[in-house]
Amino acid sequence: MVLAAAGASPAAAATQVFVGGELAGANGVTVGGATYNVEFVEGTCAGVFGGCDNASVDFTFQNLTDATAAGDALFAQVITGTVDTDPSLTLGCSSSTLCGMLIPYALGGAPVMFSAYAANNGAVANFNGGTVGGTPASFDTTIQSAFVWARFTPVTAVPEPSSWAMILLGFGGLGLAMRRRKTTALA
Repeated sequence: MVLAAAGASPAAAATQVFVGGELAGANGVTVGGATYNVEFVEGTCAGVFGGCDNASVDFTFQNLTDATAAGDALFAQVITGTVDTDPSLTLGCSSSTLCGMLIPYALGGAPVMFSAYAANNGAVANFNGGTVGGTPASFDTTIQSAFVWARFTPVTAVPEPSSWAMILLGFGGLGLAMRRRKTTALA
């Protein structure tokens, strides 16, 4: 059974999600070994994250290191192809030269701190970072043409069909071995 679990294939790469021709997010984004679905959402921090007043409850990431890793994952797995060269193809960003994806995190227990991750239409390499502090919960991306919230939702692991097949095969092998052992013991 251990061999069956070890032989399971790895999860597929992130899949971009487009709505009306715009990148609205992605499914299966890997950040630090965990898998997330990401959606780009416009609105206030309080509206998008359920209050923006309790960082340990409202935000997926609790520190700058994790928020930076999430931004790196966006560039490596999601902001690719034509979206990388034309930021206006990202939901919430109408600017053709800049799209800042805002990832909130806690700083010393205080909420409403976030990192901005931007794409620059190929003119300048993508940059990742730039903590913005003291931002109010009322910060509204709907009136900012170059910013959108990136909401990360953890995905609970569900074994792939090939994993289930390997597990069942392992149980079948154990059953046969036990049956053979019982038969040999009776003889």
